Amino acid sequence: MAKFNYTARDRKGARIEGALEVEDRQAVIARLQTMGYFPVRIVEMVPAKRFHLSLSAARGRVRQSELVSFQRQLADLVASGVPLVKSLGIILNQMRDERLREVITEVSKSVQGGDTLAQAIQRHPKVFDSLAVALVRAGEAGGMLDQVLMRLADFSEKEAELRGKVISALIYPAVMVSAGTVVIAILLTVVVPRITSVYQNVGQALPAITLLLIAITHVLVNYWWMALVGAAALVVGMRQFLKTQEGRFYYHSVLFRIPILGEIIHKRELALFAARWATSCATACRFSRRSTSRSRWSTTPWSCATSKSCLPPSPKAPPWRRS
Repeated sequence: MAKFNYTARDRKGARIEGALEVEDRQAVIARLQTMGYFPVRIVEMVPAKRFHLSLSAARGRVRQSELVSFQRQLADLVASGVPLVKSLGIILNQMRDERLREVITEVSKSVQGGDTLAQAIQRHPKVFDSLAVALVRAGEAGGMLDQVLMRLADFSEKEAELRGKVISALIYPAVMVSAGTVVIAILLTVVVPRITSVYQNVGQALPAITLLLIAITHVLVNYWWMALVGAAALVVGMRQFLKTQEGRFYYHSVLFRIPILGEIIHKRELALFAARWATSCATACRFSRRSTSRSRWSTTPWSCATSKSCLPPSPKAPPWRRS
């Protein structure tokens, strides 16, 4: 037996909310119809657990290839005239990624409960970003959901390709920095302490830089736990600082000023911005054309909708003014 929260309306249109403990969702619908109510939204209640180690959290993010495959399959099914709920069920039976399966299962339940696809995927921001939600919402409003999903799949492939290029460019510097860090740590904790005794037996005044190096080695060897506590406190403080708008702005400003890494990040962000803007404009142009067929003066909130290539030319405009 499972417990479901429901939202329904009676014959007079009054809103009614409550909970039922039945076998499944269909039993809730049958019970509400028997009571003379029209179901609007049905959500299954999941019992809270005090401690639960989620395997999905350990698995991390959804792989980009699996998300692209899901978007293309859903676009093909919707274009073929298969209902959205049935399309999600068909894809679920063929899905291998457990993390994405959990997300799509919740999306399917939300759609069955009366939500739109955009409202359902909006509850999973770690898988579907704000661009995907906005484009799906526009596709549902304009009746071109299959085309929007196909464009999202193309954009996701380009984004994955760009991310792969950036990672490939950063692998060699990351390996060099890691190797250098390990070598310095070995020198400070193993080699330098052995040489320090030789300097102490000489009995001569040492340079300030040498004394500083000996002091750092002494701290790392004898008070390494303090270094770990300090590093952990620094990481926690940085995470809290980056949650603020000022912190993120300062962090990215510093990243852009790094000689080589900043240029790579800058180009990557510009490429992602251009790809996102192109995808949004293409969807807005199609939505604008469909809306213009209904109302001549209809517009869209996107800036691209005001472009000459998006809006059809006025029939009364002279030929030399058309473009």
